[in-house]
Amino acid sequence: MDLVRTSLATSLARPGGNITGIQVLQTDMFAKRLQLLKELVPHLARVGRLSETVTLSVDEFVTAERERAREEARAAARSLDLRLHFYVATRPEDVPGLVGDMIKHDDQGMVVVGSPFMSAHRQQIIDLMARHHIAAMYGSKTYVLPGGLISYGWDDSVLVSRAAAYVDKILKGAKAGDLPIEQPTKFELVINLKAAKAFGLSIPPSLLLRADQVIE
Repeated sequence: MDLVRTSLATSLARPGGNITGIQVLQTDMFAKRLQLLKELVPHLARVGRLSETVTLSVDEFVTAERERAREEARAAARSLDLRLHFYVATRPEDVPGLVGDMIKHDDQGMVVVGSPFMSAHRQQIIDLMARHHIAAMYGSKTYVLPGGLISYGWDDSVLVSRAAAYVDKILKGAKAGDLPIEQPTKFELVINLKAAKAFGLSIPPSLLLRADQVIE
């Protein structure tokens, strides 16, 4: 969620109120993840976007941001000449059925929008994608380490470290509203070669050279 656009913060440099921390914008990452996925899967023509409303609230701010994210996703897909389908889990039991819908739509790829729900059901999603040969792009290497295909996102260890620094400052008396809101600046591309082989994919050399980590 964009804290400034939704008026929850006055500015990134000086948010005011009681809000500060690290702002992670999923919507800004979708286009890059989709581009990388198409590089990995040259025949990609139909792709899905998997998100959820189980752990994410549905107030007016979030609803507006969600619609903005969908519009930006559509624009990104059009720019790459891809047909995009949206899949939204509203309860844990939805995931297998949504994957069934992906199969019906003949989606060859999937971009998974990271969230607490997705993380909790990470292995189920990875296994379903592998079983049905749907090449999935994730937002964190925590999906790739246990068997996911590819991820592009911020370095989680850096986020944790920065969050700890904020807690330390506030405990020492700093006001949250005086601390600037940070945004991730370090991103990493991680590829699982074993998963790629199972998908019958040959990783382009240009993609391998840009990878921060290659899991064999």
